[in-house]
Amino acid sequence: MVDEDVDGRRIMDERARLLARPLVLAHETRADAVELACFSVGGEDLAIETRFVIKVAPLPPLEPIPWSPPLYLGVVNYQGVVLPVVALRRMLATAPKESTPEKMLVLGTGLPELAIAVDAAEGVVLASADAIAAATALPAGDPLVRGILGGRRVVLRGDALLSDSRLFSAGDSHATDDR
Repeated sequence: MVDEDVDGRRIMDERARLLARPLVLAHETRADAVELACFSVGGEDLAIETRFVIKVAPLPPLEPIPWSPPLYLGVVNYQGVVLPVVALRRMLATAPKESTPEKMLVLGTGLPELAIAVDAAEGVVLASADAIAAATALPAGDPLVRGILGGRRVVLRGDALLSDSRLFSAGDSHATDDR
C-alpha cells in the first residue's frame, strides 16, 4: 500500500511538472513569436494576444446595466473607470457551456476598454504565427477567431473583439435579460 502511494505521488508530481511548463513550440523564432494570454470560459480553452490584455484581476461584484443586451454582465469600477464586463461565451459561435467566472481580463489598446469574464487565467505562452492553425472546425466566418493553437485552444482576434459591433449597437432598448 505504501509503495502504491509513493508511486502514485511520483506519477502525479511528474504530470504536474510537465503540465506546468509553458507551451513553447520548438520551431518558433523570435521574429514570428506571438505572446498569448491563455484562459478558459465554460470549459473552452482560449487565448488572446497579450498586447490587448491590460490586466488579469479577480472579478469583483458587478453592477447591473438596466435593459442591456445579455452579453453584458454588468459594469465594474476599474481604477476609477466604469468598465463594461462582457460574457464572452455569449459572443462566440461555439457557445461554451454556462459557468461561474472568477476573474476578468481587462482589455484595451492603451486604455481599458472592456473586461471579459473568465473562469480561469492560465498564463502566457509563446507560439509562432504558423503554429496557430486555421479554425476549420469552427463555424465559418467567426470574426473573433484567429485560429487554433495545439489542436484545442481557440485564439481570439483582440482587434475584432474590441471593435465588435455587438458591443456598440443600440439594439432593442428593452433587451431580454436572461442572466
